[in-house]
Amino acid sequence: KGASKWSPATPGASTAAMPPERPDPPTRLGDSNTFRPFDMCIKWQPPECYNIAVQHYRVRQSLSPDMADAIEVAVGGGPRGAVPINEEGKVPEDLHAASSPSARRPGFSKNGYALTQMKIKGLHPGTAYYFQVQATNQIGESDWSLPSVGMRTTASPPARCQKPKYISGNKYDGMHIYWPIPESYGVPITRYDIRVSQHAMMIGETVITTERVSHKPYQGTSGAMGQALVEAVMDGCWDPGISHFYQVRAVTSAGMGEW
Repeated sequence: KGASKWSPATPGASTAAMPPERPDPPTRLGDSNTFRPFDMCIKWQPPECYNIAVQHYRVRQSLSPDMADAIEVAVGGGPRGAVPINEEGKVPEDLHAASSPSARRPGFSKNGYALTQMKIKGLHPGTAYYFQVQATNQIGESDWSLPSVGMRTTASPPARCQKPKYISGNKYDGMHIYWPIPESYGVPITRYDIRVSQHAMMIGETVITTERVSHKPYQGTSGAMGQALVEAVMDGCWDPGISHFYQVRAVTSAGMGEW
């Protein structure tokens, strides 16, 4: 009596390999002192991959917490990585996502690892973005992570104004100039500063704020179709025959634009 010998072993068998588990939502990289208006750094933790290394990740972004109209972020960022916003503050309906998996990166050993952070460029100031990440190994793709919390870019000073153009002027009626209204990224322009010099290099310039300058929407026909323009009239011109060189900058609560 007693136990028999063990049977011959079965052929080698293993559980089926699996793609990675769903990653956790991405989080923001850095503190508030590093936040910027046109780009953002995000990071995420590698998911469980059951000993089959993650080869790359895909990241997509949206302006909505439900990831409506999400598009994938191009590797390396740039304008392709941005969510375009039209004049109504919405994503254009004809926008289509493009596949952009992150590349496999060399590790500190003979093995490779997939990058788990990304700098996303081409964003819009003062806008909340939501992100998801998906992991891929040689078996397949994970589910997309749950959406991240909203991550807002900081406000930006206005864009640089275009070169002012001359309308008319003399010593008695003042100098009339106009320029296109610059992009202010959703923050109202509170004033314009104008500076004038007798030299093209703006040596010895005099700064004139719009508190002392009359300005109004320009009704002329110059400028691109539908382009909003502003006109200013400056008093105190120099004597006839002296050249006037002007520069202008816009100011919002977010700061001053460049001259």
